[in-house]
Parts: sequence; structure tokens; C-alpha cells
Amino acid sequence: FCKRRRIGGKEKHLIKNKLTNQIIATDVKVASSFLKQLVGWIGHMPREGEAMIFPGCSSIHTWFMKTGIDILFIDKDGCVVKAVTVLPWSFSVCSGAEKAVELPEGTIKKYAISAGDCLDTSS
Repeated sequence: FCKRRRIGGKEKHLIKNKLTNQIIATDVKVASSFLKQLVGWIGHMPREGEAMIFPGCSSIHTWFMKTGIDILFIDKDGCVVKAVTVLPWSFSVCSGAEKAVELPEGTIKKYAISAGDCLDTSS
């Protein structure tokens, strides 16, 4: 659900909503280790266009964060199972999620993302 493109000689990850064809994020990082997943965006104020992917994750916490974030829980087919805004010092869990995507607060509303939307990486 995250496509890589070469921009300026560097590979960039993109996340695109397959239903609306909208690009949701252009600066995407993957939390590929336990430590990266534990820390996530703690100490970072996410900006529009940023996203962090958590492979194998069905729960996200916002402990020690100063701002809320939007979270998309994604199933094995790359489709949104749950889209939620989580306030600081809280957490969210989604049974059946294979991945979680953290986005700046307000992204879900801005792009009208909801359960059932699929995120595309193929075009």
C-alpha cells in the first residue's frame, strides 16, 4: 500500500487512496524495527504529507506525544479496517489489522478516508 518512486534521484514512498486517487502522503517512513515502532513520532510534530507505517502492528499508542494523530489500520489486502484520530496519552487497537499508518491529525477528515478505502501502490 506504499509505492516507491524516484524523485530527485532518491526513492520516495507515496501512499495513495485507490478509491479517490488522492495522494495522502509523500514523505513516508517505515518503522521497520522494534525500537522505531516503540518511538514512532514521539518528539516529532508530524507535518502534512508525512506518514509512518508500522508493519505487523494492530495497536498504536500516543504516550509522550504533544499532539493527536490520525491512524489508519490496514488489513492484508491494503484496505482500511479502521480510521481514527487518537489524542495524546492514549492508544487504539484494531483486531484484524496487519499494519498501521500514522498521519498528522486532520488527514482523515481532509481526505475523507474511511473503512473500506484501499491504499494503492501499483500505479
